[in-house]
Amino acid sequence: MGKGDDLNLDTVRERLVERLAKGEHEALVVEVLALLETLGRRTANLEFELMRLRKSAQGRKSERLDADQLDLFLRLVAKEDKAPEGDEEGESEDGAEAAAPYDGRIDAELDRASEEEIEAADQCDDPPSAEAEPEAPKTRGRRRPPEHLPVEKRIIEPDLSDYEGREMVCIGSVDAHTLDWRPGHFIHVHTERRKYAPRDGDGPVVIAPPPPQVIIRGLAEAGLLAHVIVSKYGDHLPLNRLVKIFARAGVKVTAPTMVGWLRRCAELLEPLVNALGQEVREAYLLQTDDTGIQVLDVDADGGSKRGHIWGYLGDQRLAYFEYTPNWKADAARNFLMHREGPTQADAYKGYDWVFNRLGSKAVEIGCWAHARRYFVEALEGGDARAAVPLRWIQRLYVLERKAKERGISPEKLAGLRNKLGRPELNRIFRWIAEHHESEPPSSPLARAMTYAINQREALIRYLDDGLIPIDNTGAERALRGIAVGRHNWLFAGSDSGGERAAIMYSLIRTCELNGVEPWEYLRDVLMKLAQGWPAARVGELLPHRWAGAQTAT
Repeated sequence: MGKGDDLNLDTVRERLVERLAKGEHEALVVEVLALLETLGRRTANLEFELMRLRKSAQGRKSERLDADQLDLFLRLVAKEDKAPEGDEEGESEDGAEAAAPYDGRIDAELDRASEEEIEAADQCDDPPSAEAEPEAPKTRGRRRPPEHLPVEKRIIEPDLSDYEGREMVCIGSVDAHTLDWRPGHFIHVHTERRKYAPRDGDGPVVIAPPPPQVIIRGLAEAGLLAHVIVSKYGDHLPLNRLVKIFARAGVKVTAPTMVGWLRRCAELLEPLVNALGQEVREAYLLQTDDTGIQVLDVDADGGSKRGHIWGYLGDQRLAYFEYTPNWKADAARNFLMHREGPTQADAYKGYDWVFNRLGSKAVEIGCWAHARRYFVEALEGGDARAAVPLRWIQRLYVLERKAKERGISPEKLAGLRNKLGRPELNRIFRWIAEHHESEPPSSPLARAMTYAINQREALIRYLDDGLIPIDNTGAERALRGIAVGRHNWLFAGSDSGGERAAIMYSLIRTCELNGVEPWEYLRDVLMKLAQGWPAARVGELLPHRWAGAQTAT
């Protein structure tokens, strides 16, 4: 039987009976053996898919493989295959050699590179920066918070400059009671807007203006709004759980009320996030990944549908997310239409147009984490041969890790990659070329090799640019919070809820990447936007610039 033959039992039975009747015993044995081989291969593939489904249901497990694990599998391979001749460095191409000599070469090269880096650093001065506390906002609301909370009193005086020379007397105040939050506790804010009138009674009553508010005449101050945003999108707490947490503190707020708060905050923050997306698109290095979320939809089968969040990471410090109601590639194409420069992604077909269209200036960079993952799956499926390329891939990562630990500059790293990493890449692709044609195309190992072959040019481009990482895990990590949130709150309430989530995740993740405390940032920025921050200067409020402005003040 051929590799691609269908296992139609009736057809197979008829053919075997026919051969037996004709006395073709040798051909009968050959066909039965081929049938058993096909059944064994399909059984192995089914077991592999079952393993993947079980892992998916339980959550992704670590793909880390240590040297001892690889050595064990490599010894199994060595028993089955005759070791080939060693290469010019005295290493066998099956990858079963010890890692220590190679690690020693990396250390020696990094030592030399580090010495050169230190000499160069002595000739420049880059003083460290520090963060400063943003000024606390002053806002008000309408409904009275619980009486047991600590009270912060704010008194606002009116401008009486137009009444100079006249005796003005305070005749009372317009009071407002709002709810704020500081790390660890709620605050009852009591705002007094003083009222004045001429003593002689001839003239109008002058009342102090209301303080700026994120939500006009609302209960929540900016600190509480920021707390709800960070709790839901940073700490991944569902709103119904927040309702219970608030209730334990004696504060009664409903989930629909919080949804209204989030809606208003998202409206204010949307122009800021649009500016963030533009900066991400124009970054030198752009990394991208995506993930799905369940969205309630009464018109969909089962009452919900699968929405999608696309994540983009600019220069490993700016995160931008975009929600779409489906997984169509239109969103990615629109966002990346005018993209120029290195763009790192997995092999999702939707990105092909971005890189292959006429006049495209986007340069595709492959992801070794994705390539490695396929070989790990083959190894976990019982194919010890996958340990051979995994050993060489592991060496690529050893170089990256040690270079990062030493603080090697991008220029030096590119040289080290070509000197130490390129030979390992050559070994990987030589091994794949030797084994790919003979491997059944449906096997996990064949899928791993096919991915690497199709992505070869993209996978080797990182060698020549030290600013480009070896893999796309930065974008994957940026999306990891969404996966945690998806597990906790299960679904978004609507497409608009998905859009709000993308806005909030963009700012919170960018804060985290730049060492900015999300609550402090959101509390301050919400107030600035509510007070009418100029649209032309909205980029100044992005987290990486906001931190610098706080330090300067």
